[in-house]
Amino acid sequence: MSKQSDAKAEQNYTRELKTCSNCKHFTCETEKSGWNNSYTIERNLRCGIGGFKVHKTATCDKHEA
Repeated sequence: MSKQSDAKAEQNYTRELKTCSNCKHFTCETEKSGWNNSYTIERNLRCGIGGFKVHKTATCDKHEA
């Protein structure tokens, strides 16, 4: 298995619950866009523990608010 797959399996990563974006380990790059910088674009959504790509509506066993 790959490093990402191993990290996901170790943390019991799942896309079932809506909490990953509220976790203190959630990281992303933000960029202001639109006329007058009216909205924010989030890119490169990652877990700070395992370093793998995540979805904002996912969670894992190591979630911390």
